[in-house]
Amino acid sequence: MNQSLRARGAAAWKRFQAQPPRKKAFRTGLVAVPVALIALLLVFFEWNMLKGPLEGVLSARTGHDVHIDGDLDVDLSWTPIITLNGVRVENEEWAPDPDLATIERVTAQLRLWPALFGNFIFLRIQVDSPTIRAYREASGRASWGEGGEGEGTSLPEMNALIINNGDSSITDDVRGIRFVGSFNSAQNETENTGTFVLEGDGALNDRPFFLRLTGDPLLNADAGDPYGFEARIEEGATQISATGTLPRAFDLGAIEASITFSGQDLADLFYLTGLALPNTPPYELSGHIRRSDAQYEFSEFSGMVGDSDLRGNISVDASGARPFLRADITSNQLDFDDLATLFGAPPATEGGETASEGQEIQEAGLVADDRLLPDAPLNLSRVRNMDAEVAFTAQTVISEALPLRSISLELMLNEGVLTLDPVTFDLDQGAVSGNAVIDAHEDVPLTNVDFTMIEGRLEQFFPTAENEEPMLSGELRARFQLSGRGLSVREAAATADGMVGVIVPSGEMRAAFAELLGINVARGLGLLFSEDQSTVPLRCGIAQFRAEDGVLHAEGFAFDTEPVLAVGSGSVSLKNEELDLTIDGRPKEPRLISLMAPITVGGSLRNPVIGVKAGGAIAQAGVAGALGAFLSPLAGIVPFISLGTEDDANCTELLNGAIRGEPEMAEASDVPPAAE
Repeated sequence: MNQSLRARGAAAWKRFQAQPPRKKAFRTGLVAVPVALIALLLVFFEWNMLKGPLEGVLSARTGHDVHIDGDLDVDLSWTPIITLNGVRVENEEWAPDPDLATIERVTAQLRLWPALFGNFIFLRIQVDSPTIRAYREASGRASWGEGGEGEGTSLPEMNALIINNGDSSITDDVRGIRFVGSFNSAQNETENTGTFVLEGDGALNDRPFFLRLTGDPLLNADAGDPYGFEARIEEGATQISATGTLPRAFDLGAIEASITFSGQDLADLFYLTGLALPNTPPYELSGHIRRSDAQYEFSEFSGMVGDSDLRGNISVDASGARPFLRADITSNQLDFDDLATLFGAPPATEGGETASEGQEIQEAGLVADDRLLPDAPLNLSRVRNMDAEVAFTAQTVISEALPLRSISLELMLNEGVLTLDPVTFDLDQGAVSGNAVIDAHEDVPLTNVDFTMIEGRLEQFFPTAENEEPMLSGELRARFQLSGRGLSVREAAATADGMVGVIVPSGEMRAAFAELLGINVARGLGLLFSEDQSTVPLRCGIAQFRAEDGVLHAEGFAFDTEPVLAVGSGSVSLKNEELDLTIDGRPKEPRLISLMAPITVGGSLRNPVIGVKAGGAIAQAGVAGALGAFLSPLAGIVPFISLGTEDDANCTELLNGAIRGEPEMAEASDVPPAAE
């Protein structure tokens, strides 16, 4: 069939060639005249007549009213050049700026034949002097439209993209961002022929910002093939570098890359990512990032945060009203003071510890004010604008102050409520476990904490020299249940209500220390100076504090040893971080040389001071009377800490005896008056 058509066509051409010249010219004119007329029409066509329809198409595609205030020019060829002058994209009526974007000139050159079939392939797109004025309210209403942050963007297929003298101003009250900067792009013909380069610089929240993106030559890019790129972002002290690919060129909704984050504080990444990450010491983390539209994965990452190593996987779903983060993170070796930054406290800053300049200043301020509790405020907008589920495990813990072995916790953040449950601190002996809830629905968050220590040991909190007996030993149980309001740990502690209880069911105490509690100066100091290592039984140690408006009031506490019953009173102010405690030693046997003066515990939480109350000699009341006065209020501590084992018998007997007024101890008549 095709051969027949070609034969007939050849025969027709021969007949045309054999025709007389006039007839041939006439028939040629029938074809040439319409073609010439069409050519003349296109050459002299008033292209501005198409501005209206084109504005309508662009408005429908962008969701904003688009205007072409200048001329629309077309240079016809098989690769036509279309030029739009004075392009303006209107902003929402409520936005502070009338225009979302203005462009002095847009020039696009495309291939005509594919475009006739709806396949637009641009040889070049050039954008001159674009400006962007974008704004998002705290409510989430954005001037750029309703599209979610997680939605991908597809660019048209192009062989070159040139942006000259771009200018942008973006205000985002959801993230608390103010960005002002400029941007340009070109084909780099000096460093690497044809390499695409996009650069931007400016200021993000008054901190220097820089962006450089380099990519494979666009000339060779095909929409169905991978496209390689490298990127570097610097925002203040925060740096992000990435090397990766777009699995499909021009489709920004899918990205795979190796990436490294570094900076002074992970929380600063909020401005770039929208994720409410915790405060940390300086960090550097590397891993693999993958994006699929609204789904992000930061997988197999590892690195250092402060002096602690971290590894794990993080995923983020950005398709909803708030991003949802899920993470499983592990530390082989956690430096415990790095964990303090989660609560707004600075890490240790001495002895080569890793800390930022700001954290060093914060620590210096706490030292100067003789304070321990941090006052860094919780950022409510961040907590309210993200949800999360996080599992964290520290397999080993380094701490000079506490006998910690490992830590595990699960965190949930849901609609402004941060829950840590369960939280477990494994000690060298025993564990502390419980939960904490911060409800940030209101402007002043409510914090509730409830932690219990079980199977702990006193001696691990009183380290001694090698081959030396501990000052105190025995099982230790404790519970603290507190509730307070405030934006910081200090504010919440200053308003705390609740209860703190401590019990030592049985144990041992260095004899010298026991004698000093009774202020038997001659014997106690003699035992210390002779380095006597003998011990006496500790039948029971028990204390209860009731917190009211940030002050822990001692409802009573006592240490019951063989030679001495020591009872105490006073308060601990979390509001002022001050200690005001007094311990009275009551000998159970007559003392020929005994100065009955109370031991005092004063100073601050950061720097406690232990001394003897000058001129504070007291009359030797009966031991039974002391028990009745100091231990009767402690009856509620038994169920509070859940006693119930055989080892609790001594404390139960002590408490029951105090309540009945029948302790099996020496009475006041058996104790001689104190020496003057």
